[in-house]
Amino acid sequence: MVNTQLCIPKKSLFLLLIVFTISHSFVQPTFSTNLLRCILYPRKSIQHLELRSSSNAGWGIFHHDQKPLFPDDVQSVAMAAREAVAATLYEKEQLDPNRSHNARSKTIYNNIPTRGEADRGRIGIEIDGASHLFRSGGMTDDRAVRLFSVYFGAELAKGPWKGYESIPQKFTRPVVMYFNTIKQSLIACEELANLKRIPDASTTCNDVIIKTLGQDPKIPKSMLKKRKSTKGLLNGRVEPKQGIVIVVQPTDFNAEFQPPGPAVNSVSHLQQLVARAAIENLPVIIISPRFLRQQPFESNSLDLSGFQRSAVYGGDEPPRGPAPWILRDFFPPAFAWIGSAVTLSRLEHQESNDSSSLQFSRVSMMQSVLNKDRSWDLFGVKQDNQKLVHQYLASTSTSAGRPTMAIVKYIFEEWSS
Repeated sequence: MVNTQLCIPKKSLFLLLIVFTISHSFVQPTFSTNLLRCILYPRKSIQHLELRSSSNAGWGIFHHDQKPLFPDDVQSVAMAAREAVAATLYEKEQLDPNRSHNARSKTIYNNIPTRGEADRGRIGIEIDGASHLFRSGGMTDDRAVRLFSVYFGAELAKGPWKGYESIPQKFTRPVVMYFNTIKQSLIACEELANLKRIPDASTTCNDVIIKTLGQDPKIPKSMLKKRKSTKGLLNGRVEPKQGIVIVVQPTDFNAEFQPPGPAVNSVSHLQQLVARAAIENLPVIIISPRFLRQQPFESNSLDLSGFQRSAVYGGDEPPRGPAPWILRDFFPPAFAWIGSAVTLSRLEHQESNDSSSLQFSRVSMMQSVLNKDRSWDLFGVKQDNQKLVHQYLASTSTSAGRPTMAIVKYIFEEWSS
């Protein structure tokens, strides 16, 4: 019997395959180029193809069975932030998935920063696009953050915190708030005076103290410990019932100067205040820090660009760095509220069960230590009958960090289609 099997040398077969790939590159250039890469560099190209085919898989996009709600006014956001702070201080927050991520990581360079026990008393709050908290026009983000901070301070002064503290009802919790400049402090005092005119808030506002960062670095006497002791300083133990320190939007650049210029020694003033609060076992809350606007931090700094594509504080893409080391103690934030992650160019979405079109203008986001899996929840903001309605879209994994504008647009397009 004659063997009619065609025998082709391996080298010739290899050359024929390359010629076939190149000849079909005009029809399917992407496929042909990737196939050629797989032939020449098999390991590298296979990994490249997997990344291209699952470019959005790293964000861990999923949908909660029970749709979360989105707070859309200053009072509800202040209450949600207070709940996140209380859960953090009393160790009742949701488990951090980033810890298991770091445990599975093969190298420390892929680790995501997590909060340790020593950082429990140092809490970050991010409020981005705060002007969307107020329906009235003409509200700037700076004034909106200032107003939110006053409401937030009044919420923290209330006591006892239901579900966290069991103390007598007649209880006062002093809250001291530090602003960047004297002008900001004076305006905040005026806003606090307006809030005192509201009957429900008048009693708690009396326990709120407003100061200027760097001008009066001393802790108020009403918040000092009666007995001086360093016990609990190393492990970060704090006493929320004793009082709370809030620093509102610390920055290294002052736009109120004429002409605008850098805020000298802003980082050192913040470090001194945080150190004094730690000695007194007082928790410190930073609201929307905005460093890296002016001066570079070449020494004693932290590079934030290695583990996130979008900065949690400020939303820069990619994150600018390095940042002052003091921010590491306040990362990741316990609560983040983003009023406008992206502005949508596609405004109309036709509901399948409704003939009326709904106007979408932007996408908002929120994250809290009380969220299940600490996910980032995305909401489409639509205008319906002159009312703002927030439509839940999807959620992303906390391990991927704050969603970028590209992934937010992708999620909205997938949802709307």
